[in-house]
Amino acid sequence: MPHQSHRYQRPLAALALVLVAGVLPFVAPSSGRAATTTIDAAPSAILCSGYARCAKAGMPHQGYSTANGTMYWQMYSGTNCTNYVAYRMIRNGMPSARPSQLKPGRGNAEYWGTSFPSLTNQTPAVGAVAWWRENSGGAGSAGHVAYVERVEANAIVISESNWGSEFTWRRIYAGGRHWPSGFIHLKDVAVANVSAPVLSGSARVGQTLTVNPGAWTPAASTTLQWFANGVPFTSTRAGASLTVTPALLGQSISVVVTATAATYQPGRASTAATGPVQPGTQAISRGPSISGVAQVDKPLTVDTGAYAPGPDRIGVQWLAEGQPIPGATGTTYVPTQDRAGQRLSVNVSAVKAGYTTLVATSPATAPVLAPDVELGPEAGIAGRRLVGETLTAVLGSVRPAAASAEFQWLRDGRPIDGATGPTYVVTRADFDAEIAVQVVLRHPGHRDTVATLGPVGGVLAPVELKVSTANGTPRSALIKVVVDAPGVRPTGRVWIKIQGRKHAAELGRGGYVKLRVNGLTPGRRAIVVYYPGSAKTTKATSRTAVEVKGTKTTKKQKKGKKGSRRG
Repeated sequence: MPHQSHRYQRPLAALALVLVAGVLPFVAPSSGRAATTTIDAAPSAILCSGYARCAKAGMPHQGYSTANGTMYWQMYSGTNCTNYVAYRMIRNGMPSARPSQLKPGRGNAEYWGTSFPSLTNQTPAVGAVAWWRENSGGAGSAGHVAYVERVEANAIVISESNWGSEFTWRRIYAGGRHWPSGFIHLKDVAVANVSAPVLSGSARVGQTLTVNPGAWTPAASTTLQWFANGVPFTSTRAGASLTVTPALLGQSISVVVTATAATYQPGRASTAATGPVQPGTQAISRGPSISGVAQVDKPLTVDTGAYAPGPDRIGVQWLAEGQPIPGATGTTYVPTQDRAGQRLSVNVSAVKAGYTTLVATSPATAPVLAPDVELGPEAGIAGRRLVGETLTAVLGSVRPAAASAEFQWLRDGRPIDGATGPTYVVTRADFDAEIAVQVVLRHPGHRDTVATLGPVGGVLAPVELKVSTANGTPRSALIKVVVDAPGVRPTGRVWIKIQGRKHAAELGRGGYVKLRVNGLTPGRRAIVVYYPGSAKTTKATSRTAVEVKGTKTTKKQKKGKKGSRRG
């Protein structure tokens, strides 16, 4: 839902003061001369009203008369202060999407300044948003916003779209009761470049380059920043010249001009870049270059290039990160361990009597590679391949010992999400899978080493045997066995040994089996239950015992026994 903007409520008494503007002198800031203008002590003066009348008077609305039917930043369309200002900010280059600082329900004008506290101050600027708090400066309970068109010595000129009224331009005097509560610098207008700056002269060693900073509006002061191949290298004032030195040989020169004027954002424009700086007398036919692999203990060779006219003598100086390497002045150089990670280049000096010495620098190599981090042969994976068990990456001896290690556990060659530590707890998802770990070893000045430890194959589920017995029938035992393995339905046979005999029983659904063994001798009998495992489970053994009852004695047998004792 759009957020309503609000009209600027001007008291009738203040409006009457505006209409009778008349008697105080006003100093025009543009000319610096005192011009007697008939204004009074009114805090503001209407300069024009209505789209057409303002446009005819040279005070445009920037197309808002035909665009006001659209809501900008979700403000109400039409004659509306917040919608108009949002429209102007978008024209100044801000996104068409509503700024996040203007939260839903906070689109009214009184919230604008407090929504942008870091961008709001008391300094007016062209293109800034003039902002009034609620019930201040003639604004109503919902505040007011307007667009700053000009900043004068003791006043500002604004354009505004007033709720229920018209589009107007007004001059508001500093110190008056209509002065804004603050100014929001969302997208202030920058000094505009009218004609581009120009770099003239010869881009040649010993020659002079001069900058014309171009034309700007409004009138502005300018500063220059010189660039060689896009990198700043010196700074001068406007109109300054630069003498091209040998250090700039082969580089393109350009200048960025920054124009500043009070109440405007700085404007910037760049000259076109020159071609590469040429030597005063000698020319490069082919620049120096380095061949070979930039690695410790491997030789590199420099092609010193070709120059015209042909030099009498060629000098070579190898560089590491731009600094000379002591004693490295031959066409071949073997990087030492202390150059690991550094980029190497070569300065080639072309010397010819009567000619200016020409110095050319080769492109830099890639960073010098160093020996690999070494992983000992004892590296591997420790731990049992069972669900719930912990596997550990064992690195053994690593050289250098201070090398850092990064881990990624793999299931059948694919990364396991979140498994990036030195240990890994086996899960049900690992059944029948091969588990490995990829290790990346790093150390400054050394080449990374990537190694895969493992794999550990055939992860199994651990088996738990649950055995219970019953002895209700004489000379027999009822043995119940449950084979339990997480995530797996055990199959196959269970072997039960009691009183020296082995009995096989096929597991039913749910890994359950029940076996009655008859013909047992009364007394306590040991039971051994053995499950040989399967392709997905471990084997397991359980030991228990059962008390086997004897044959039950009848009443007649008991009576006969008593009689025999009496006889």
